[in-house]
Amino acid sequence: DALKEILSDVVHDTCGCEGHLLALGCPVNNLAQEMAPIDEGFRKRLEEIFTDWRDTIERALRRGQESGRVRANINVREAALFIVAAYEGCISLGKSSHSAGVFKQSLNGLADYLDSLRTDTTK
Repeated sequence: DALKEILSDVVHDTCGCEGHLLALGCPVNNLAQEMAPIDEGFRKRLEEIFTDWRDTIERALRRGQESGRVRANINVREAALFIVAAYEGCISLGKSSHSAGVFKQSLNGLADYLDSLRTDTTK
């Protein structure tokens, strides 16, 4: 399943740099939090990054629906937006708590959500 592999790679890559993320957070999200309110040009460029990420996940989910691997009743646009927000939230919780346990638990919750998008035949 291509979507699962891609998202597993993202989570695996994230866990590989766990210490860095726990200490510093996500650079793009940090920039968005600090710069978006004060520099419109910077905000627009950051928004493009998040939009590209969301659109990529949305396309993957749509391909999953077309192949019968992702439930047809899923609003893929909303799901993609939620996935980006949840992933960034996982990193933020890890950063604010400096806890690998909190970080991993939140990633496990995201993984459970992703699993819930699958059709019964792919579980």
